[in-house]
Amino acid sequence: MKSKGNLVQIVRNEAHTEIKPHYHKQMIEIYHILKGNAVVFCGDTRVRAQPGDTLLCEPGEVHGLVNDTDEEFQFAVFKINAKDDDMYWA
Repeated sequence: MKSKGNLVQIVRNEAHTEIKPHYHKQMIEIYHILKGNAVVFCGDTRVRAQPGDTLLCEPGEVHGLVNDTDEEFQFAVFKINAKDDDMYWA
């Protein structure tokens, strides 16, 4: 789902995969965990996220995740001020 400047996506991470550390200069991301569990990090915060958890990543905060389990990890990500060119690998 997409509206001007905002985007909602369902993200699926297979077992033993990761999203490498990165950040956004303008975009805010809100993760709401739907299925499985994984280590999610944002800034200085590192948590084992599980269904029902919601996490906020502000612009400039390095974030990512590691699915170190044998199960799929699934979450909804709400992107505010989303721009295709606003992703920088850390």
